[in-house]
Amino acid sequence: MPKMKVIECTLANAVSNGLGELQSLAEEIREVVDNAEGGLAQTQRIQTLEATADTLEQINEPEINEELGKLEVRYAESLPSGRRGLSRRARCDNAINALDAAIEVLQEKSDNFSEGEGGSEEDPYKDLLDELEEIKGNAEACEFPGMFG
Repeated sequence: MPKMKVIECTLANAVSNGLGELQSLAEEIREVVDNAEGGLAQTQRIQTLEATADTLEQINEPEINEELGKLEVRYAESLPSGRRGLSRRARCDNAINALDAAIEVLQEKSDNFSEGEGGSEEDPYKDLLDELEEIKGNAEACEFPGMFG
């Protein structure tokens, strides 16, 4: 069981942390793909990594207004054990956890809004909620094959 750390921060920081990790993974994976030589470039592993890099590179940071950005969120992050760092999958999962925490807070706010707070106004949480859910779905779909598969 990996060691976990609970992160408490603002929604803006959680989203920024999660997207920063996804961007870092995209750059790392793109470098692996770009450095694959000869026949290695045609392997299923490299093709899968290229699709993952493409997906992660297409993620754009959503605009978060100041009020929403100040909402408090909590999420768990895996910590590296021993000398080895975290796997790419674990790093992606940490990013997904950060996004998921932001989604949960926004969903709760949206539910409260639609239950009477807003009247006939448009739900101010919906656009950001939809954007974060799409980003999360794209990140969850990414594959990180190991050296031999």
